[in-house]
Amino acid sequence: MKSEGLNKEKILEQLEELAQRLSVKITYDSLREGNINTKGGLCKVSGNYRILVERRLTTNEKIDIIANSIARFDINDYYMPPEIRDIIASLSVPVPVCRQAGAEQTGSRQD
Repeated sequence: MKSEGLNKEKILEQLEELAQRLSVKITYDSLREGNINTKGGLCKVSGNYRILVERRLTTNEKIDIIANSIARFDINDYYMPPEIRDIIASLSVPVPVCRQAGAEQTGSRQD
């Protein structure tokens, strides 16, 4: 991941703002307790997409999880700094499989 212009905290903030515009809630929580041992990722709860992130991760790890999750959405109609778009594009799946709340899904995967 490249970060020539924006610092890591600003990249994370921009990704969080983009998730909000996509109607995707990001939750930072302790995900490594009991039988659960995950850094986080995208999930769907009651028909709404969420990104769960282990709160104790480094900023770089949080960026990776959120960017990987956002890469599953069609973001062509959303403005973002070129650096953010480049980070997401480097992770993108060939066909977006997620749409913001209320939109029809594309692709062959069910989320």
